[in-house]
Amino acid sequence: MHMVVGFLLASLIKQKSGIRTGLPSIRGKLEAVHALPGRMRLGSPLLEGLPANTRRKIGTEIKKIDGIDEVAINAHSGSMLILYDAAYIEPAIVHGVVVKVLGLEQDMEASPSGRLTREIGLLGRALNQQIHQSSGGLMDLRSSLMLSLLALALYRIVIQGDRTLPGGINLLWWTYVMAQRGK
Repeated sequence: MHMVVGFLLASLIKQKSGIRTGLPSIRGKLEAVHALPGRMRLGSPLLEGLPANTRRKIGTEIKKIDGIDEVAINAHSGSMLILYDAAYIEPAIVHGVVVKVLGLEQDMEASPSGRLTREIGLLGRALNQQIHQSSGGLMDLRSSLMLSLLALALYRIVIQGDRTLPGGINLLWWTYVMAQRGK
């Protein structure tokens, strides 16, 4: 019970400390630090250490949009302050302009993947590589899984006499589906 209370408290504290601007974020590339009507500050490591002429070019491109009055880029902190006419232009439009000018459209559209998903993918690729090397190129992870399912299915059907679902029949089906995807 104490662990549940601890998790709840930790999540509540985390929610209170999180900055909620209502603007989309590209984690690690462009995040809204704060947004008020007519004023928004965006943070991006892409802006850190930029030369003055590059900062001016970015600011000039963003200010081409009607309603955006001022753009100030701080190369030391990697932040961008944008002043705009809140009655004329929406904050989401201003944010979209910055995404476009910084060339982050593909990052914005990309489906995010969690760290756990990436780690499991790395583990699967490493296991696939190891099976391939150990078998001298004869098998990979997919074929070893198919053979394992086939062996288990035959064991359950022939040795145990188990012909119920889910059981050996199900395992045979999974083997067939995996084999079809490999074509």
